[in-house]
Amino acid sequence: MEEDQNKTTGRAFYDLEVWKKARELRNKMLALIANFPPAEKFGLSDQMKRASRSIPACIAEGHGRFTYKARFIFASSLGDPLQNY
Repeated sequence: MEEDQNKTTGRAFYDLEVWKKARELRNKMLALIANFPPAEKFGLSDQMKRASRSIPACIAEGHGRFTYKARFIFASSLGDPLQNY
């Protein structure tokens, strides 16, 4: 992994507990998806794979925002993750 660290906290995103939990969730989801029927390959399973990968990616991207204002704007742009459900 990259050794770049956040300038404000001195910690890299992969040291964050929330990022580690997101990766655990992603691995569990991928294991679950592996048991889906082949007919779901390009349907629900594909959508779940993309969603599980985006969680740790968004955390890493947000951690790279150095100012409060930049983090607020980033978080606001994500919207409500449960809006479509």
